[in-house]
Amino acid sequence: MPRTPRLRAGRQPLPDHLPRIEHRHEPISCTCGQCGTALVKIGEDISEQLDVEPARFFVHRHIRPQYACRACETVSAAPIAPAVIDAGMAATGLLSWVAISKFLDHLPLYRLEQIAARDGVSLSRTTMAEWVGRIGVALQPLVDRLAVMLLKGRVLHADETPVKQLDPGRGKTKRAYLWAYRSNVLETGPPIVVFDYQPSRAGAHAQAFLSGWQGHLMVDDYAGYKALFADGLTELGCMAHARRSSSI
Repeated sequence: MPRTPRLRAGRQPLPDHLPRIEHRHEPISCTCGQCGTALVKIGEDISEQLDVEPARFFVHRHIRPQYACRACETVSAAPIAPAVIDAGMAATGLLSWVAISKFLDHLPLYRLEQIAARDGVSLSRTTMAEWVGRIGVALQPLVDRLAVMLLKGRVLHADETPVKQLDPGRGKTKRAYLWAYRSNVLETGPPIVVFDYQPSRAGAHAQAFLSGWQGHLMVDDYAGYKALFADGLTELGCMAHARRSSSI
């Protein structure tokens, strides 16, 4: 198996895929300051600085002219383009920013509300919470398709992790679980990870998700997976847990 190249100590080179904005700094004069002779270029000194453009809010204005036919008394206009939220003010870029910030960068909605407010934009966390729900509904067909493609693999990895879930009416949170299923990196095709949100750690959730699938499943020694192996799945042990157990 090829080894992953180790990063050198110290400052790492900036990634090649980032766009470069060149700033050329020419001398004030093209003649020598000592004798007045014309200068000749012999090389360049190049240095790079990494920069970032923070969230930049802007508005898409859609203008659809209306045209009338006087002969048949009809009006024509370009159709309204499909949207994730019909008649909503959020464009797809804003919806993506909210979803990525919340679920990938783990920024709560009230912080996104504050970020927008610094730019004079009013984004209510209540509104964004509704958007998140609408995004989930819109993405459900993609999630379902990813699950189908995932279950075509011969080797899968599974694990579960606790998350806090609001418990309405009780004024506190309760424990729920994200069950994660991942494709194997040694198989062909793009890597796939599907999260199955469930209210408990019961092994029945894994049985329901993997119902009808046959193959090799890599998991830790959690007892909730044992029923799967009794039904014919092949268990692959986790080396990290094996080393941990052998050291006890």
